[in-house]
Amino acid sequence: MVNGPQPGYDPSTERLQRNLVYTWILLGLVCAVFVIPTLRWWWSFGISSEPRVVTPRGELADFEKTTVKLFDNVSPSVVYVNVSSRVRTPFSRFGREVPSGAGSGFIWDEAGHVVTNFHVIQNADKATVVMFDQSSHAATLVGASPSHDLAVLKIRVPAGVVRPVTIGESRDLSVGQSVFAIGNPFGLSHTLTTGILSAKGRTINGPN
Repeated sequence: MVNGPQPGYDPSTERLQRNLVYTWILLGLVCAVFVIPTLRWWWSFGISSEPRVVTPRGELADFEKTTVKLFDNVSPSVVYVNVSSRVRTPFSRFGREVPSGAGSGFIWDEAGHVVTNFHVIQNADKATVVMFDQSSHAATLVGASPSHDLAVLKIRVPAGVVRPVTIGESRDLSVGQSVFAIGNPFGLSHTLTTGILSAKGRTINGPN
């Protein structure tokens, strides 16, 4: 009898199969030691069966209460002014309206007069006033003072619907006193910011 590999037998094939078995065993160990715990941690990250404890806010400071009350009282008097202009096009005989600007304003009286900045309605063909309740009203221009950057609009509203802004006396103001502004920057309605009165009796010369 002759010992040795049989015809057609390739020892390298057996070694390759053995190496593949060892490789799969090694991969299984790696998964058991590293991959599976990592996946379990990732899967449970941020998930808890117990609800988080809510920390009580606590009492507001006196100045915070004053600010909140001021905003609640004044913000219904602040409006959003949206203006548009008519642009002629080759395809339209009468032109079309395109948005040309926006700004803030406030209700002056029960008659529906609205005070805003002149630069907001300058060169505009149409103005719309959006109220605190998001209702829109067409506005007409009553008058303007470019030198003071002021303009007065008027809207038609039923009596008792508008809330005129509370007015005070500027002579009673002191430098360093807190001041608040409620407006609509970038179209974001009824935004509150605060600062201090930095000076009094200042005049800025305009182009006219």
